[in-house]
Amino acid sequence: MNKVKALITIMALALSGAATAALDLQVEVVEMSGAEFSVPANEASRIKLAGCATCALNSVRVTTSTIYRVAGENQVLSLAEFRKAAKGARGDELALFYVAYDVATGRVTEIALQDSE
Repeated sequence: MNKVKALITIMALALSGAATAALDLQVEVVEMSGAEFSVPANEASRIKLAGCATCALNSVRVTTSTIYRVAGENQVLSLAEFRKAAKGARGDELALFYVAYDVATGRVTEIALQDSE
């Protein structure tokens, strides 16, 4: 019985290593104020990001799998709900948007809003 448990443990560890290798994403997160950020209009929009004040603009795209959140809430929002929640943050220097995207594909994985209120 101990051999069976050991074999199951070894197989689980081997599989978890293979699964980890398959998820080799390189994600970058960019912080932008409400004055700098344009909320995506639809699920095929492109967003222009700059990692720093002197960095070149990088164009990334949102997709139907992009996740939208408002900080402090555990709920994932639809793009329409996120646009409504972000309406007051547009132009607000104190509101912060965090955009996470896959560096290899330029696909936005998540956008989160940290409102100034």
